Amino acid sequence: MLTQEMGAWWPASHHIGKTPFAEIIVAPRRGGRWFERNAAGDECDWGRVLVFEPPKRLEVIWLC
Repeated sequence: MLTQEMGAWWPASHHIGKTPFAEIIVAPRRGGRWFERNAAGDECDWGRVLVFEPPKRLEVIWLC
């Protein structure tokens, strides 16, 4: 699924935090967080999940 192991396919150069991400998390529910976490455990929010209807539909909104 697109949202599982997102860090495996998302370009490592595309991060918001001050250091590269170790993982990208998409909480699988409406209102869930979409964020990155670095190796030290620091988190940086990317957005929120608006619609989560696997495997057909995912809508997110950027917070930045």
